[in-house]
Parts: sequence; structure tokens; C-alpha cells
Amino acid sequence: MEPALCFSDPKEMLSILTELEEQNLSFVQNFHETEEAMDVIRKTAQHSQDKMNQEIQHLRQQIEIMQATIQREQENVLVLQLKSKIFSYGEYRADKQDNMLKLLNKKVKIREEKVRLKKQHQEERLKLALEPLQTAKKDGKETHATLRTT
Repeated sequence: MEPALCFSDPKEMLSILTELEEQNLSFVQNFHETEEAMDVIRKTAQHSQDKMNQEIQHLRQQIEIMQATIQREQENVLVLQLKSKIFSYGEYRADKQDNMLKLLNKKVKIREEKVRLKKQHQEERLKLALEPLQTAKKDGKETHATLRTT
């Protein structure tokens, strides 16, 4: 018994194989195009994520600055309320005014000390930053003097 042939004409088989090969190539090409599109989408999403992270960081810094400003303003409000109470009720008693002046002087001294420490810290940082430059400048002068004497 001889097996039955599905194809009666060899050209028919060749035609089907050619068609399958074209379909396969079309699928591969579509896959590559889809993969390239996905790469573009991934890069765009990553860029957007990075940009949002930067914006979030910037906003957090602004929040911190605003909170510090609010704190300072609240302190000023308390001082102004105290001043207002003392002076608006017609109470011009010397002891209350002296207490207010002592409080204000204390705050001024604290603020002056903070400014002095900040200035000192900045001067130290500047000195540390300039040391390598001064060393390099000194080394350059010594090298220049050595070259002149030879």
C-alpha cells in the first residue's frame, strides 16, 4: 500500500512553502517593528520618570524652605502679639517694658551669634578651598625661581 500524496503537483508544494516563508518573514518584521516601538516607549517613560523625580525633589526643597519661613514668621507673630498686648492696653509699666527689652536683646544676641558662627564657618570653608590653590601657586613660584637661577 502506497501512502497518499497531499500534493499532486510539485509546483503547488513550492508555492505553499513560498507563501509560508513570506508570512514568516512578515511576522519577524512586525516583531522587530513592535520591539523598536516598545524601546521608544520605554525610553520616553524613563525620561518622564526622571523628570518627575527631579520635580519632586525640587518641590520637597521648596516645602522645606517654606516650612522654615513659616516657623520664622510664627516666631515674629508671637513677638508682635506680645508687643501689641503690652502697648495696646495702655500698660506702659517699666517692668514689662524692661522684660520685653531683655527678651528682644536676648533674641538679637542669639541671632548675632548665629551670624558670627555662620560667617566663621564660611571663612573656614573658604580657607580650606583656597589652600590647594595657594600651595599650587607657591610651588609654581618656586619652580619659576629655580628655572631662572639655572
